[in-house]
Amino acid sequence: MAEATYNTSRRGMLGLLAATAVAGVAMPSPARADRAVWEEAVRQHEAAEAALADALRQEDESFTAFIEECPDRPPLRHDVPVTRPDGTSIIFPAEFASEEVLRGESWDLIKGSYLGDAHEEARRVLLPQWDEWRATREALRRKHRVAETEALCFATGEEAHNKFDQLMRIPAPDMPALVHKLTLMWGEDGNGGDPGAEYKQLILSDARRLANLTN
Repeated sequence: MAEATYNTSRRGMLGLLAATAVAGVAMPSPARADRAVWEEAVRQHEAAEAALADALRQEDESFTAFIEECPDRPPLRHDVPVTRPDGTSIIFPAEFASEEVLRGESWDLIKGSYLGDAHEEARRVLLPQWDEWRATREALRRKHRVAETEALCFATGEEAHNKFDQLMRIPAPDMPALVHKLTLMWGEDGNGGDPGAEYKQLILSDARRLANLTN
């Protein structure tokens, strides 16, 4: 997704300042930066990210164990001996495009014909295999707590997002805090794979340099 770009022209800003001065209205001051509030928000965000990482690990282990133990899908084809209208016998490969088709009804075009009968015979043989496969999968999902770990990931992901949002809305109390915000947004090297990545890296370098000067 392209990043929003906020372009306020110099002329427009000067016009706003002039209008404010004439009207005698004070410009709104930025919210007060509180280092203690900032540090607590950083702590909560890092804790939420750690909880999310642990939840993702659990989900990965759970799903991997489920997949490794899950049996292969049953076939969608069954060869059926049929007798054609001319009296000759063949082995007809009754095949279904998907499980949904298998569980549906035969096409009206072949109903009542030897082809329709072959498909119904194939369903009689294949459907119990698919029912057993589905039941086994559900049992394995419960065994490996797949649904629970997925729900945990969703909940911890929401919490991590909320803590990130809270942190970013707190005014940075100093340059190191600003660097922390920029790093959260752009990564350690500012390389987001977009045309502005090089400039982001330069901005991060400037911010880190200024942060070192103020320490």
